[in-house]
Amino acid sequence: DKSLSELMGELGERDPDFQNFKVSIPEEEDTTIRTKKEGVCRLGKHGKAPIHIEFQSFGYVHGAPSSKGWSHAQPLPPLDCREIIRPVVEPYLLKQDGKSSAVKKALNKNNNSVDVCVTKLTPQVEDALLEALKDGHGHAMPLRMTIFVGSELGRHRSLVVCEDSAKKLRNFLRTNLDNKIDQDVSIGTRHPD
Repeated sequence: DKSLSELMGELGERDPDFQNFKVSIPEEEDTTIRTKKEGVCRLGKHGKAPIHIEFQSFGYVHGAPSSKGWSHAQPLPPLDCREIIRPVVEPYLLKQDGKSSAVKKALNKNNNSVDVCVTKLTPQVEDALLEALKDGHGHAMPLRMTIFVGSELGRHRSLVVCEDSAKKLRNFLRTNLDNKIDQDVSIGTRHPD
C-alpha cells in the first residue's frame, strides 16, 4: 500500500491543461447489413415485466367470461373458435389436449383455420397493447391483460389458438420493429378447462 504522496510522486505534477487534451480513438466501420429497423427486445420475464398479457382458453360448456364493458385488463371480447375452426377433433383425440401435435395436425388438416384465427387475433392484441402504453401503463401503472379464446370444451381448438397467438406475439416483442413498444411485456397462457 502506497500513501497518497508516494502516488503523486510517481504520477508527477498536476497538468492544468488536462481538459484540453483530446484522445483520438480510431473509428471502426460498421460492416453489418441491416435490412429493417431493428428494435430493442421487449419480451420480459413473467412476474418481472410491468405489463403481462395472458391468453386464456375456456370451454363454453363451462360458461363464458363476461364481455360487458371495456377496459385495458380485458380489451377484447372473447374469441369464439367454434364456427371458425372446423373440423372438430376426432373422437380418438378427445383424451389429448391442444398441446398435442396430433391435435394440432388434425385441426390444420383441411385448411389453415387455426392460422386464420391467430392472424385475426394477434393484430388486435398488438393494437390493444399499444393503446395501453399510450394511456400510460407500464412501471408506474402495471397492467395484467387477459385475452379469452373459447371453444366447446376449451381443451382443443381454443388451446391451440392461445398457444399459437402467444408464440406470434412473443416474436413481435422480440423484433419490436421501429421500437413501438417501450416497456417490457411478458406473455403467458392459461388453460383452466
